Amino acid sequence: MSKGIQIPPEQFQEIQKLGIQISQINMEINQTAAKLWYHGKEVKKSNIVLKEISQIPDGVTMYRAVGRMFLHTPQKLVKEQLENKITEDEKEVSSLDQKQQYLTKQKTEMEKSLRELVAMITK
Repeated sequence: MSKGIQIPPEQFQEIQKLGIQISQINMEINQTAAKLWYHGKEVKKSNIVLKEISQIPDGVTMYRAVGRMFLHTPQKLVKEQLENKITEDEKEVSSLDQKQQYLTKQKTEMEKSLRELVAMITK
C-alpha cells in the first residue's frame, strides 16, 4: 500500500487559495494579452491608413463611416482623428504591457510560494 501525505487543514486551505489566485492571474494575463494584441493591431492599421491618406493630394473628397452612413470629412480632420487614435492606442499598449509584466511577476512569486509550501509539507 502506498503511504499518503497528511496535510494539515490550514496548509491545505492555503494551497487551495494560492491555486485559485494563480488561476485568476492567468485569466487576467490572457485578457491583457488579448487587449494588447487588439490595440497593437489597431495601431498598425491606423498607421497604414494614415500613410495611404497622406499620399492623396489635398482637395480630394473624403468620407468617414458613421454607423450606416458616410459623412463628408476634410482630409485634415481625418488625419487628426487617425493621429489621435494612434496616440491613444499606443498609450493603451504601453499601459497594458506594464500591467502584463506586473501580473507575470506576481504569478511567478505566487508559484514560488506555492512550491515552497508544498516542499515544506512533503519534508
